[in-house]
Amino acid sequence: MSNPLTQIIWDLAESILSKPSEQRDDADLEHIICWFRQRSPLFKLLEDDALLDIIKNVTLTRYRKDNIIMRQGEKGNCFYIILKGSVSVYAKQDGDGEAATHHEQSVRSHKERLLLFGAELSSLRAGRSFGEMVMVDERKERNTTVIADEATMLISIDEKLYERSL
Repeated sequence: MSNPLTQIIWDLAESILSKPSEQRDDADLEHIICWFRQRSPLFKLLEDDALLDIIKNVTLTRYRKDNIIMRQGEKGNCFYIILKGSVSVYAKQDGDGEAATHHEQSVRSHKERLLLFGAELSSLRAGRSFGEMVMVDERKERNTTVIADEATMLISIDEKLYERSL
């Protein structure tokens, strides 16, 4: 992000998204709607009203490198879109046994990740989403473990917002 204008827009968006949803006013949201539309393919075709509803009501979360964002087998009620950073996705396959119980908030080595959480399925960068399956799965159970590969900024969209806007 060497472009100063890009940094200003990032700072503005982060400032707005860091506020509680009831403090995000429509004028501020209008300033970042175009920027937001470019963050994910999911937003490109949405009507402005639906996208403004999402921007007003998403939750912004920051994760440090190696932090576990979600764990296979956990119950979930939201999915995530990466605004900045990258994550790796892991899963124990059928026959591998249950995903190991791991109570730490982070996992540093790749070897430890593979041992605890199974095969690495993919790496996702800004603009990509993950965790969507809980929106359609009756059991609401996570089917993968996702870990931040670097400092990562995510937004989460809960079930109510998903049903209303997407």
